Amino acid sequence: MAIPTDMPLPVLSDLIGAENAADMQSLTPKQEKPKVSSTALLNAARRYLTIKSESLRLAVTLPHLQEFFEVGCKWRLVYGANRSSKTFSCAIESARAWTGTDPFGKYPETNGNFIVVGHKENSIIRIWRTLSRPGAFKVIPDEHTGRTRAVRFDPNNPTAIDPYDLAYRERWRDAPPLIPPRLIVGGKPAWKDFSRRLPHSLTLTNGSFVMFCTGGYTSLPEQGDAYNGAWLDEEVPNQEWFAEIHRGLTGLAGPSRLHGKGIWSATAQTVSPQLLELRDQARMGSPHVRVFHTSILQNPFIPESEREAFSSTLDDEARRIRVQGIPAADDRHPYGIYDPQGLHGFEFEDDGVPSEWARWVIVDPGVDYLGTLFIAVDPEERHQTVYDGFEMRQATAAKWAAELERRQGDLKYAGCVIDSRRAVQKHSTHRTVADEYRKALDEAGVVFQQTGPVSGFFPGSPDVEARELAFQTWLEVRRGGPFRGTPLLRVRRGCCPKLDEQIRKALTDPKRPNRRLRGRHIHEDVLVCAEYAAAFNPYYVTPEPVDGSATLNASPPTAYELYQQKLARKRKRRLLLTRRSL
Repeated sequence: MAIPTDMPLPVLSDLIGAENAADMQSLTPKQEKPKVSSTALLNAARRYLTIKSESLRLAVTLPHLQEFFEVGCKWRLVYGANRSSKTFSCAIESARAWTGTDPFGKYPETNGNFIVVGHKENSIIRIWRTLSRPGAFKVIPDEHTGRTRAVRFDPNNPTAIDPYDLAYRERWRDAPPLIPPRLIVGGKPAWKDFSRRLPHSLTLTNGSFVMFCTGGYTSLPEQGDAYNGAWLDEEVPNQEWFAEIHRGLTGLAGPSRLHGKGIWSATAQTVSPQLLELRDQARMGSPHVRVFHTSILQNPFIPESEREAFSSTLDDEARRIRVQGIPAADDRHPYGIYDPQGLHGFEFEDDGVPSEWARWVIVDPGVDYLGTLFIAVDPEERHQTVYDGFEMRQATAAKWAAELERRQGDLKYAGCVIDSRRAVQKHSTHRTVADEYRKALDEAGVVFQQTGPVSGFFPGSPDVEARELAFQTWLEVRRGGPFRGTPLLRVRRGCCPKLDEQIRKALTDPKRPNRRLRGRHIHEDVLVCAEYAAAFNPYYVTPEPVDGSATLNASPPTAYELYQQKLARKRKRRLLLTRRSL
């Protein structure tokens, strides 16, 4: 076998020895050849051709994902259907980064530090199998040169295989591993569980180091390290991992193109709040996040017959998710019609709430997160208008009462609705939460016009489904009555960004589609206040000044006002009966 004419001197030196290689390079046609055994030359040629045929040199990237490999933003999301090449594409990107062979120069060539976080241990096993076993893709001898190349897609139809390659399918062979053993120190990783082929870490010959971790609730994130790259696969339950990795990717001194970068591969079934947050950032035009959508219909290496067989066994919803790659979260927004800048947005003509409107307080008490909404009701009860709100961390009853007093102004609040279950829980002082909050309000000088049966508060509905349905009703456009064509809910634009954010992120529970998803790290305190308000439906009462002077609207009440006052008296009687029954 002849040595290939394009073999460079450094490679030749590595294969047959530096001195012999230098002698061969310095030969003139008339000089005698150095004494190099034919066996050494043959082995060198074989090794060189093997290196030229390694997977990272041959792998073909799909056209619709080519930009994924080129851009160098902080986070890239590959999001889509099953068998759509998202994991394979992230494996190519990671293998290039780790081995210092990225053709676009986004990572350091040597001494990089990387981390892989999977949903669970089986995810890490699957990732390592994709990287280390032959067969991640198929290769075939080229029809012109005879050299090995990847099976390619049809340039005229990227969703189909090249006609020549398809005609000679019997010549297909498994491609070598994406990361060849020669580039791994010791030829293998450090194992966490050898019997399951679960890797712990990987050290490469270029000095790069890769750590493999699982992102479960019981797994603590690696802290304090800096990363050149990170790969998150599927949903990461413990959200502390994302926060710690995002910190570790923060760029240090040096070229900006080499600052840390993260990639995240996920199916359309994934509902990780942080993943959805990154998607929202990309939709709003953030230069730091890009989303790349994949579908099994775009993968030419899945035969059409297999796509049809897979699709035919699924219902419509599963087909949208698993075949077309439409995210499940897009169909699971219970409050998807909420439009704070359009239908539900509102601006006061002046700077504040009209003095004749009643103002209600809705509170979801808590220590870590406390949410509060302020809702104004006009005399005709045309709308329920959210005009203010806040979220408080590490809250106490005294801090909350002081904040209410600061925002109160010259008029009393009409009343306050509180989480009924939380309100009756007892502190170490043997007083209930409602008693604590009531005591704090008295000390702050906040007095409500209407008092309820729970230490002066009105109880928020404990029926989760009922209050969620009530809030959906608030969002819908009324089809009849004097106020048809408008929704009951109005929100003063920009008054409570947390409410807008929590409504936008709300998803239904896949196990209980008629209820909103709840769980760890899902902050919903302000949204829960809105749901409590919808179930309670605050009513109008004539405002009273804080100083106790004569009430406003001294002119004789209109017939409509008299009717509303009659309704208010009926509600009060019902509340008194409820209090007696308790």
